[in-house]
Amino acid sequence: RDEANKHQIKGAHLSPAFNPNLATSRHSRPANAAPLSAVQVETLRKSALVLETTGDPRVLRAHAGIVKRMKPGLAALIQQHTEEAASDMDFKLTQGMISLLETVDAALE
Repeated sequence: RDEANKHQIKGAHLSPAFNPNLATSRHSRPANAAPLSAVQVETLRKSALVLETTGDPRVLRAHAGIVKRMKPGLAALIQQHTEEAASDMDFKLTQGMISLLETVDAALE
């Protein structure tokens, strides 16, 4: 029996509490990308819509590239707004960006 591990619970490392994907923004690493501008968010939104609606492989590849490149910036923007959100308008804006991120993820599948 190791005295240094007396408080360790067997299997604790498997707990969802240690999953970094569930960490709050205050405790998670900041996104490495720069947050997107409003124009970039609109470009991302349009490209995600194209991915959902087109069947042309060339167009799909082009817009998938745009979406993949801009996704980290959207995550950074969401993180920034989550940390700074104070008003109902900020909350709604953040919800809209999270919805766009879900759309992007679905379009890339």
